[in-house]
Amino acid sequence: MSQPLLSPEELTALAHGVGDGTIATDTGVNTEASVVSYDLARDHSTTTINTVAIDLLMDRMARQLRIGLQTSLRSESTVETRVSEIKPYGQFIATLKAPISINILRLLPLRGLSLLVIEPEIIFVALDRFFGGPGRGIKEIPDGRLFTATEHRIIKKMVEVILGCLREAWAPVIQMHCEAVGSEAQPQFAQITDDKDLVLITPLVVQIADTSSVIQLVYPLEGMKPIREALNRRIVSKDEEDEGHNRWSDMLADAVGDVELESRAILAEFESTLREFEQLKEGDVLWFKRPKHLTLKVAKTPLYSIEMGTANGQTAVQILEPLKPQNTSRRFS
Repeated sequence: MSQPLLSPEELTALAHGVGDGTIATDTGVNTEASVVSYDLARDHSTTTINTVAIDLLMDRMARQLRIGLQTSLRSESTVETRVSEIKPYGQFIATLKAPISINILRLLPLRGLSLLVIEPEIIFVALDRFFGGPGRGIKEIPDGRLFTATEHRIIKKMVEVILGCLREAWAPVIQMHCEAVGSEAQPQFAQITDDKDLVLITPLVVQIADTSSVIQLVYPLEGMKPIREALNRRIVSKDEEDEGHNRWSDMLADAVGDVELESRAILAEFESTLREFEQLKEGDVLWFKRPKHLTLKVAKTPLYSIEMGTANGQTAVQILEPLKPQNTSRRFS
């Protein structure tokens, strides 16, 4: 039989001390503390994800998406980025309200599946603009409403444009293969990972006409492990990108400067009907009023007001002043 830890005298002294308050009680226990469950089998570390690099990639995508929407859907648009955020998948999916276009993507070499979420407002506006309308949307969308076949065609066009821009945006980091493998209109059916798993959310704010809406790309954080080092190593900063763009512009300007252009000094212009022109014969005299100044055309575009004369024994022109834009409209001569 084990011996007691305290003797009877010690137990009596302890009870006496607790009774008169000389021995403090309720110490060492924090009754206000809350307990959060943690799964050691899951890696919830976000410190190795370079979200700054992701935001730079989305800046690239925003510029390309604006051009892509204009070309494919005939819709003038503005596209802005928002800061990427990381949250549990269940918390993200709870913010979505049906009907909404949820497109399931396979983005190799990323692991697992990703999402492309398109809010319905931008779909209806793009549909109206595609068929020549001013860009009217639907203010109140009935619960349970499904997308029509025509709306699905517009969604498909938007997805194709976005995936193409996504490939171009990620090109400095990886060669991404993008494929749409499914779609849902009800958020609860788009379960690409567990609710407790973390996902990276990259929003794009798209405005067409007077309607502003959000397109979101959602990546499971666990699936981005293969490219974490590439994000840290190969991302091009905005300053470096601007520097490269300026260098390319300078080189293009130098190359354009060597292009040969045809220049013509126009003495006079006059109008004639086709009948009068057909009746002209050798020896006819055409009367016209000589203008105060002549015009110099470069590549068929009138650019300068000139004076005709001679210099060093050769015919020459003297540039007096550039023509104003309203005076540079082309005429048939």
